[in-house]
Amino acid sequence: MDDHKPFYGSAYLDQISARKDSGQLTEADKTFLMIFEMAGLDFDKELQRSTDDDREQRMLDMNDASVTLTDLLADHWSQRNYKISFTADGYHVIAFVSDEIQRALVSLDERSKGFQWFFSFDTTFLYETQGTFKNAIILLDEPGLHLHAAAQKDFLARLKEYAKDNQLIYTTHMPFMIDMEQLDNIRVCTESKDKGSTVSADFYAADEHARFSLQAALGLSISQSLFTGSYNLVVEGVTDFWLLSTMAKILQDTNRTSLDERVVITPSGAATKAAYVATMLQGQKLNVVVLLDSDHSRDHVRRELEAYAPLVTPGSYLVVADGIMRDLSDVPGGEANWRSDNPLAAADDFLAGNSDFERARPPRPSQDGPTTDAVTYWPDGWLRRL
Repeated sequence: MDDHKPFYGSAYLDQISARKDSGQLTEADKTFLMIFEMAGLDFDKELQRSTDDDREQRMLDMNDASVTLTDLLADHWSQRNYKISFTADGYHVIAFVSDEIQRALVSLDERSKGFQWFFSFDTTFLYETQGTFKNAIILLDEPGLHLHAAAQKDFLARLKEYAKDNQLIYTTHMPFMIDMEQLDNIRVCTESKDKGSTVSADFYAADEHARFSLQAALGLSISQSLFTGSYNLVVEGVTDFWLLSTMAKILQDTNRTSLDERVVITPSGAATKAAYVATMLQGQKLNVVVLLDSDHSRDHVRRELEAYAPLVTPGSYLVVADGIMRDLSDVPGGEANWRSDNPLAAADDFLAGNSDFERARPPRPSQDGPTTDAVTYWPDGWLRRL
């Protein structure tokens, strides 16, 4: 659907009836009849009641229709809590929209074009599917053009609903219409003289113009994460972000213990910038965990522990990973100097000079497997602040 179907917010039932009998219904008439039916109204009965003296019953019909349509669309648009209201006077029926900010009744056709598009698209799709639209291929070209950024995110959530029992394919150039939680579903389209149009999952093989929307979406996803979560995990780079986000999504989809949904992963750009990002987040009274994996040498890890120690609040931890290097110095691929040059040695040095920390392993958060004893790459690497 390239544009929303027209609906002017009001209609005269006798005129629609005449056009219906003559087979000359307009697109606006069809949209009105569709919304009428979705609201639980019977067109023929309401046409008859237009000339009846029983106004109370008609008011009840309009009120029931208003509640039915409002409830049907209640969770589809998070920008505001919209309420649909129908009023009738003789043959004249009007659909109004109000919300908690704009409490005055406003005719649907006087709302923003974006809201009209979303309302029309969503109601049309719901009507045409009737809850039985399954195993179909849905093709959409640049949907949501009239929607602002926050509304596009709402529409993206609706697309996920449409795709539950169907194959959905849509094209877009808009960053907010790219689902950064489903990277495996994204394809980049390119066009060249020798190959024509090609579709590929290889983002790096695409030209810079084709990658632009994806790069913009990535930038928006990262920038939006700052200061938005009470629990923040700061990582070094984008690769860490992708790996952790994808792993968490896979575990979540398979109903296994995953990263808590309240945790926001924030790439810092480099290990050297992680401390600055963590400091900013802590300055906003947010909970912060920093995950670093750039260098495992004793001196480097000791400097990192000293640098991040002031950010650790009482009862929280510095976790020194990969201390198991100490015990792998003589295995194939190991190095003899690992016996003394390892993260665990750095933790020993740090504890010797920081009496406000102690070794204390926290309780295990889950018991997914049969093993009761802790199996870890960082033995004795839990440093709790007193």
